[in-house]
Amino acid sequence: RGPSGAGRAGGPGGGQAEPMDWERYRRICEDPRVVSRWLVERTARLLDAPLAATLRAVLAGASLPKPPGHRGGAETDMFEARLPAGAAAATLAAVYTHAGLVPGAAPTGPLRGIIIAWQELCVATGEAAGRPAGGAKAPTAEATPTPAAAASKPTP
Repeated sequence: RGPSGAGRAGGPGGGQAEPMDWERYRRICEDPRVVSRWLVERTARLLDAPLAATLRAVLAGASLPKPPGHRGGAETDMFEARLPAGAAAATLAAVYTHAGLVPGAAPTGPLRGIIIAWQELCVATGEAAGRPAGGAKAPTAEATPTPAAAASKPTP
């Protein structure tokens, strides 16, 4: 199964792919571990070459299928952010630095939305830079299935 979690009708290896519906698409896209092409490309422009290449590798994967009637172009393609350990935290730190902010400070300015997206991804994956304040442990990627993985389970 791909990042969409869309199964195949008639069992593995046979039948037509199930179409993505709007409800499932929204649910999957709301997870911070699913990122847009725009976010990846915009962020990669702020990073040094090795980290930018690591980030752009996300775009080599299959994008989430769009539901019928979706009007966005390629910049709205969504991808599961499968990054090596530490890459999300390093990305967040680099974006903070580029914005002229101390890591952990309240995000402000034109990069605010990008910083918030990477903070949320760090928390969702349990990366150190994204740990919630107060020492609470963020859920790990192993403990919390991605929406794509959750969507791959048959619905009752």
